Amino acid sequence: MVQALTSDDFAGISQILEQILSNDNTQRKAAEAQLNAAKATQTDRYALIMAQILHPQHAAISIQAKSLAAVILRRNISTEATDASDLLNQENNRNLWQRLSDPTREAVKQSILTTLQAVDATNKTYMHKVCNVAVEIQGAMVNEQDEFIWQDLLNLLFTFIQGEQESRIDSALLIFNGLFNYILDHLVKYK
Repeated sequence: MVQALTSDDFAGISQILEQILSNDNTQRKAAEAQLNAAKATQTDRYALIMAQILHPQHAAISIQAKSLAAVILRRNISTEATDASDLLNQENNRNLWQRLSDPTREAVKQSILTTLQAVDATNKTYMHKVCNVAVEIQGAMVNEQDEFIWQDLLNLLFTFIQGEQESRIDSALLIFNGLFNYILDHLVKYK
């Protein structure tokens, strides 16, 4: 079972993300160390906070901090990228998706779907970062879970495509473009 997160969790991670965005190198490095420690010791909780912080309901958290969270989460989940702030710790740099429990994976996926539906798609830069997280989750699922397809994501994308909101259509096309290599075989079944 996935443990509920509190407002203190979001306030703490927001502060850490803001410090990482700081020009003060000492402050930034200390914040990166805190984030890496959370990823190492509380992997499931870390992933949930990083995914849920992206949702628009957390209006007190700056768009810059949310954007950074999206980029960090995408890199952590990516099967290709490594976390440059944690290169010396290979275990902590190992693919985050592999290290998550099944209930946490489901909660992260649900959080990203909810965020995609709720985020103001007119902020294209931020929306692209959230879309990229969705693409990396599907990529990790394909690579780590025997080519598992995230059907709920595909259903949402088809809903976006069939809608009239141009920004949602753009988001769906961006995700489809990113998913192309991961799910080509699956999509061919439905032609």
